Amino acid sequence: MIVSFYDDKFNGLQNNASLVVDAASYSRICRAVDLDELKCTCEAFTESIQPTFVVVKDDRGRYEYGALAGVPQLTADNQTKITASDLKTMLKADVLLDFSETPADVNAFLQTVFNAWNEQVTQGTFACELVFNDNVGAIVWDNLKPAQKAYAVYDAWEDIFAVYLKFYGLFMTSELDLVNKKVIFRIGKSMAGGVTGQLVGYLL
Repeated sequence: MIVSFYDDKFNGLQNNASLVVDAASYSRICRAVDLDELKCTCEAFTESIQPTFVVVKDDRGRYEYGALAGVPQLTADNQTKITASDLKTMLKADVLLDFSETPADVNAFLQTVFNAWNEQVTQGTFACELVFNDNVGAIVWDNLKPAQKAYAVYDAWEDIFAVYLKFYGLFMTSELDLVNKKVIFRIGKSMAGGVTGQLVGYLL
């Protein structure tokens, strides 16, 4: 397993240096509607860089996971300590939204929130896209829907995505499309059912 660093333009840093990971140190916690965690140590990397993304690849160089990179730290044992944050962390930002009219379905609602976040927060820093998996289909409104009020500020992840994903039995993953140079947030349908009854009456 190897890791590589990229800047915000999806360019590989330091000739896209690939560092071999100490397999015993590799830890990745995956959560369906919460934020993943990644940490590992690898061979020494002494260059001074401030990467935007870190990509984990298998031994053949095939993409496995992408995340927001922390600054690589050289340890006393002459190894590089790598920490990374889930790409969904980017959604933890305040967004001004207008809910004076309820969107036609949950899909349209989440897309509207995502578009507002993308416009107000990333502001074109890099391309981001929200995708619904084929098994999701059109999600009709249940008891959880946005209150009809104009222009209020919400944390896009904490107040909306995390809440609505759980309620409607959905999950979100994220990935880096290195070829097309964009971040993809992907919504899928959970296998578990019966979640809608747990949050009846929860309105924004």
